[in-house]
Amino acid sequence: MTRCQFYHKKINSSSIILGIKESWKKVGFIVSLVIFVIQLIFKTVYY
Repeated sequence: MTRCQFYHKKINSSSIILGIKESWKKVGFIVSLVIFVIQLIFKTVYY
């Protein structure tokens, strides 16, 4: 494996990890939004 291939592999894996992190941010945002909405619904139901 040449040096260039090695760097290319490193860049590829790091970009994949970055993509996973970004998608997790989106998932976390959606989950927190859903929890917020559920809390609002419970508050309106119970009060």
